[in-house]
Amino acid sequence: MIDEAHATGIIGPEGRGGEEMFGCTGELDVVMGTLSKAVGSQGGFIAGNAPLRELLVNFSRTLIYSTGLAPASAAAAMKSLEIMHREPQRRERLFANLARVNDIVMELNLRTEASPTPIVPLTIGDEDKAVRAFENILEKGMIVPVMRYPTVPKGEACLRVSVSAEHTPEHLSRLAEALNACMRK
Repeated sequence: MIDEAHATGIIGPEGRGGEEMFGCTGELDVVMGTLSKAVGSQGGFIAGNAPLRELLVNFSRTLIYSTGLAPASAAAAMKSLEIMHREPQRRERLFANLARVNDIVMELNLRTEASPTPIVPLTIGDEDKAVRAFENILEKGMIVPVMRYPTVPKGEACLRVSVSAEHTPEHLSRLAEALNACMRK
């Protein structure tokens, strides 16, 4: 099983996710992911063989008691996947922006974990400090959400920088300024 939540449309030679990146396309029993990150829609997916689908349809309470994906959201996800395939330069811009954000993080000596995805966690540790950091950055006009327990383990609160292909050099400079000012506080 693989969780493609941060990988769909992003990683792998053609952006097909971790399954492609790790060279196991078609070998896994379960592939699950989201349509709300790189795809820019809503909802998610679980892909697998017919017995798995039958099991989920009949016994997965979260599937049975939820509302199906709106047709417009499904159409938006399909169109987004089509655009990703047709316009690989968007991924190239994304990774150039991610490289710049990683440079900023290194220059500011911030704590983070290496990731091939455009979700860059900045570990703060203390939840109150992380919330204050979020608020300070928000005052500068940047949205960098704070992740706290139970989303992350206790004592590992972090800010979550989400990098986009649509970010401009000016956006990234403003992020660097906001992070620098925040960390000085």
